[in-house]
Amino acid sequence: MPTKTILLAHGIFRFDKLSATFREEFDADVGLHYFDGIAEHLRQHDFDVHEPNVSFAGSLSTRAANLTDRLKTIIGSGATPIHIIGHSMGGLDARKVLVDDPELTSHIACLTTIGTPHHGTTSADRALRAGGRILIAALSRLIDLEGFADLTTAACLRFNQSSRDAEAHNSVRYRTVAAVEDLQRTIALLQPTWVQLQHDEGESDGIVPRTSQQWDATLLASDGKAKHVEQLAFPIPADHLNEVGLWDPAEFIGGVTAATFRERVCDFYLQLARTA
Repeated sequence: MPTKTILLAHGIFRFDKLSATFREEFDADVGLHYFDGIAEHLRQHDFDVHEPNVSFAGSLSTRAANLTDRLKTIIGSGATPIHIIGHSMGGLDARKVLVDDPELTSHIACLTTIGTPHHGTTSADRALRAGGRILIAALSRLIDLEGFADLTTAACLRFNQSSRDAEAHNSVRYRTVAAVEDLQRTIALLQPTWVQLQHDEGESDGIVPRTSQQWDATLLASDGKAKHVEQLAFPIPADHLNEVGLWDPAEFIGGVTAATFRERVCDFYLQLARTA
């Protein structure tokens, strides 16, 4: 059966949180879209697209629980099989859902992650060492920021080790998409972390190192079973925000206009959808 149902899983610090709430609560399409233009493009090509709104910056467990609830609703409507496309932490959320609730895996044809920190990022390591844990605790009564700690290299190592057997044995097809961009074309907001990551880990999208986005070529289970993880490259140089269709003026350096950029990104997501 063709996979016509797409779930777009957003990352941490969803920048369109307010407009997403208006869409969900009041059916009012106003303001920014996290996957800018992408969902509508897929719908125009007959895909059934869902954009769940999970915890803004909660822990991996909290966000995965939110995503599980939405998945069960979609599955209950008979819209399967499902192709999950997860950006940034959204990819980790989806992985955890499928590890924690194996019964869901029979309804999921494919998980494609884009810009996901499968091995964490040293940017998170540095931020927590520089007082980030104190800040998270201080703000805990106002906002849940525990998810940031789940993006450290140590936390992701533990998650990968604990998940390996389940992921190797389930029926889900796994694909990763990695993107990189040079400093001049990276949006100014991400340039400080780009410089830090270049020094510590090499190429990145300004938030996640390329090597972390790529995950592993295989997942090995304790009994020797192996599953191939397909590794793809983003079709154009892209920073972490470009990966979800957000154009910025720095793209002019590469001669990429907003219209051309939007077309190439949306068509890439369509290609991912069609090949799941």
